Amino acid sequence: MNLYKKTEYMLYNYKDLIAKEMNLTLDIRDLKLNYEGIRAAQYKEHTGNTNKFNSNVENEIISKEKKIEYLESVKEHIQIKIKKIESAIAALEDRQKKIIELRYFNKLSWNKISELINLTEVSCRVIRNKSIKKLQLLLFNDKVT
Repeated sequence: MNLYKKTEYMLYNYKDLIAKEMNLTLDIRDLKLNYEGIRAAQYKEHTGNTNKFNSNVENEIISKEKKIEYLESVKEHIQIKIKKIESAIAALEDRQKKIIELRYFNKLSWNKISELINLTEVSCRVIRNKSIKKLQLLLFNDKVT
């Protein structure tokens, strides 16, 4: 996928990234609040000597801590993407920002965008192309091709 398309993909999925970050935050909070704890012990079972040094509670805590650590890592990765998109968009001119917002975040048609911006569709697309190329440079620190 070329960088132009990759930039568009990131913009189209910006709102989804924000939702994913929020859901990860809630999942992490839920895991931290809900430890199953000690289960009822059954003494009917015959146990033999074992070298096991941990209990079910310890295993549960370790498992949840690993899951929380993984989710926090995924969340941080998403937060970085969100911040990169936001900082790149902040560098655009107002008209460029508006066109990017309407096209990628609100998913409006070119016809509707041109009405709202009071420009022709062709002019809106030209501004979009320049904006995407600028965003591409900012997001990927790469030369525009």
